[in-house]
Parts: sequence; structure tokens; C-alpha cells
Amino acid sequence: MLVSGERTVEFKLYDKGYTDESGTYNPFLGNNDFLMVADPPFNQEIGAFKTTPDIRGAVGGSTEPRPGKWVVIDNKLQSKTPYYEQTQGIQGVPVIFFPECRVKATV
Repeated sequence: MLVSGERTVEFKLYDKGYTDESGTYNPFLGNNDFLMVADPPFNQEIGAFKTTPDIRGAVGGSTEPRPGKWVVIDNKLQSKTPYYEQTQGIQGVPVIFFPECRVKATV
């Protein structure tokens, strides 16, 4: 932690990532990279999740995409053990309201 006047800067190590289909580990943030996130002005939110149009959200036989939650129901009534399979989701993306509050750099 770094303290300068009335401001406090907190450092956190972030080493998360994902393993791809070939079994290779890929970090979300590379070695020698850092991400700095500042407080947005006037204590506002830095961002939010916004829904985006998706064809799975169409209703009433329409093919027009619409934002929001969606559900797909797969009728498995002809199988040996009949059942319905239901998948639910929401299509969306993160939105950054103050991009100047986010800085990525390599050291």
C-alpha cells in the first residue's frame, strides 16, 4: 500500500487466467503488465453490465433480436426417459462509463 497525502493506493496481485483446449494456461494480464483503476468522479459507478440484442430473445415466432434474458427449451419427450431441457441466459457486455479511469501499461 502506498500513502501520499490524503490518497491511498492499494496494490493487488492478479494472476488469474484460463486454460485453453490444448491445456496451455493463459493469464488474463501478462507478465510485466499492470492495470490501474482510479476512482470515478463524484463517487459514480465506473461501469455496468448492459444487455445486447440476441436472436434467442425473439418472441412470438419473430426473428428480430431483442435485448434481455432468453430461454431455450429442448423437448426430449421422445427419449427413453422423457424430460425437458431448459437453458437460460442473458446476452450482454460490460460498459465502462469512465475509460480514463482505467490504464493498462507494461513495465
